[in-house]
Amino acid sequence: MVKRNLMVVMLALFLSGCSYIPFFSKGKEEASASSAPSVYANKVVLNKRDALKAAQDFMVKEGLDQEFVSRKVTKIKKLATQEKSPRWVWEVYFESKEDANLKFWKTSPLMVQVDAETGQVLNWGRR
Repeated sequence: MVKRNLMVVMLALFLSGCSYIPFFSKGKEEASASSAPSVYANKVVLNKRDALKAAQDFMVKEGLDQEFVSRKVTKIKKLATQEKSPRWVWEVYFESKEDANLKFWKTSPLMVQVDAETGQVLNWGRR
């Protein structure tokens, strides 16, 4: 019964905003410091097909279609970058021509990041 009453009191103090509870006081400071306006990610304008087309055009322009299979996409995923100004990007993965018969996790694929709003290639690299 005493534990239950103690928990009720702690919960009431936490909800009322008391900052002298040692466990919750740090969270209160962080909450007040982060009250600045939030920066939201850009809106998604491109769909998967447009992102794939932009990535394939980039591959042809850079000459990477000689080394990677441009017609066969291993995976496409949409994610938000963890930056100061977050943005939505499409990550398009292409498999290597040499390793086309192996499974995906055994190959060295090419990853191309396409901005979901403008369609520009932001980053690319071999994994």
